[in-house]
Amino acid sequence: MNKERITIITPTYKRLSSLKESVNCVLNQTYDNWEHLIIADGHDPKVEEFIKGLNDDRIRYLSTESTNFVGNFQRNVGLKNAKGKFILFFDDDNLIYENYLKEMIMKFDADDIGYVICNIKYDNRIILAPKLPFIKCKVDTLNYMIRKDLIDKVGGWPGKKFQPGKENHDTSDFYLISSISKISKGNFLNKTLGEYRRLEKDIGKRPTLK
Repeated sequence: MNKERITIITPTYKRLSSLKESVNCVLNQTYDNWEHLIIADGHDPKVEEFIKGLNDDRIRYLSTESTNFVGNFQRNVGLKNAKGKFILFFDDDNLIYENYLKEMIMKFDADDIGYVICNIKYDNRIILAPKLPFIKCKVDTLNYMIRKDLIDKVGGWPGKKFQPGKENHDTSDFYLISSISKISKGNFLNKTLGEYRRLEKDIGKRPTLK
């Protein structure tokens, strides 16, 4: 079994309750060689206190300048601090099942496999199962794990600041995996391993980069 380290990157903004659920999903993983970077949009003492209270040196709190949005900027900061060979972008309102990391890492079964795709439950309505060629709005960050060196090769997440009207901010998860798929082979795992959720109280409150 592949025992390489996985870096999990989670941007967050004032959603401590759902963040706790997401962190618990990571703590319950059957694969234990991981680090979890939680990057707050602006310093968040409640999140920092929560992370310190876990007393687990695999989980680190980071913060950026206050940008009034959360997404690509924080993910790029996470990439700069990542020590793992493989990257999972895991939003603070989503869930992964306890075998997510184990199942995904095992599919990196050859050196030329740059990414692995799984199915996820989307908004508790449909199963999102991306296939090649990838389609806008039909793939989410939770669907994939990627080798870090390939993300660095394509320049990380598109854009560092929110610019209204820029299409790539709303579909940057698609643009990232599409860029990777053009330079690398992938494996597809026909299993549902996580859940994408949009919290009703958060919909429409602020621009959220995907």
